[in-house]
Amino acid sequence: MEMYLIRKDVIKRVVVFQGVLRADSPVLVSTGERGPIKEVIRDADGNPYIPGSSWKGVFRSAGERIARERGLTVCSGLTNDSCLRKYQKERDFMNALRQGQQQLPTAMEIAWNYTCLNCKVFGTMSILGQVRFMDSVSADYRVNNRTMIAISRKDGSVAGKALVTLEYLDVGSHFPFTLYTYNLPNYALGYLIRIMEDIHKHLVQVGGNKSRGFGFLSFEKLSMNIMVPENSTVEHLPKLDDDDVDVKINAKELRDLPGDRFFELTSPLKEAFKNARISYPR
Repeated sequence: MEMYLIRKDVIKRVVVFQGVLRADSPVLVSTGERGPIKEVIRDADGNPYIPGSSWKGVFRSAGERIARERGLTVCSGLTNDSCLRKYQKERDFMNALRQGQQQLPTAMEIAWNYTCLNCKVFGTMSILGQVRFMDSVSADYRVNNRTMIAISRKDGSVAGKALVTLEYLDVGSHFPFTLYTYNLPNYALGYLIRIMEDIHKHLVQVGGNKSRGFGFLSFEKLSMNIMVPENSTVEHLPKLDDDDVDVKINAKELRDLPGDRFFELTSPLKEAFKNARISYPR
């Protein structure tokens, strides 16, 4: 087995998702500072943005639910709930890495057999993931403010007479979206598409103040650019590992599509995720 999904020394396939998200409710991705005013996070030029790290967290959390609904075993990625630690393979893995090139096959075998789909795609301790989320810097937005009663994080009660002013991006603001993926088998591509579809259908929220109805977005436009090897075609995506399945899909059609149409045309990849026999973790 080539194990391309965890290999970093070779690029077998690069797939890039690019699109534009529209805010269908207020969106607040804040600086995290506490106090009477909670401000949106901005770049050096003053433009609000959703950090790539926030996207990664959203995808991993949403993917955990989707994978478990499909019957897969996945971990949260937290320190005490990571696969290598849960299966007591962390020490063996690190020892193999420390011994250099000679023990690299052993380290790869441990990583393949004892990490879940989330760890392989998004990364875990000492293992770099196979996805890269770009910051979504908005150039089309409207900032608004709302004063609310502060809620205690400890017990959920009203925090005395304290008020908090929320700065947020209003409905109709737009965010670019770019996600690079490396060596993902077809079922893993389908997995990411399922997550994006749940965001589009408002089953997943982004940012803070979710209980107040913030964080609903949808894809106004979405593309999938497949960089395939020379001996392949954009109409055929061959399987990349023993758990994978071949997929026929016309990548030329997947350009600047409305969200609903994009998710309709990528059904073969979603079916690959639904039906693939995923044999890890052991």
